Amino acid sequence: MTKRCAFCGNESFEIKHIPYLYQHQEKYLLVPDMPAQICTQCGMEYFLGPDLETVERYFFAIQHREEQPDQVLEIPVKRYAA
Repeated sequence: MTKRCAFCGNESFEIKHIPYLYQHQEKYLLVPDMPAQICTQCGMEYFLGPDLETVERYFFAIQHREEQPDQVLEIPVKRYAA
């Protein structure tokens, strides 16, 4: 559990479930309900190591077709042109 926010120094956090996007070699896994510790002062998000390891296992199991995703989304892509 996070004791102090690395960004603002606050010591108060709340637990929420938020969207988390895992990326590995230009492939993605969206976890819509990832548990996170959220700093109550600045909103910085912290994830516990075991939760991140679980997401990584899900990702590779899906990539190796050992597990099926709950849903597949189509995401539009638009490159930024300055």
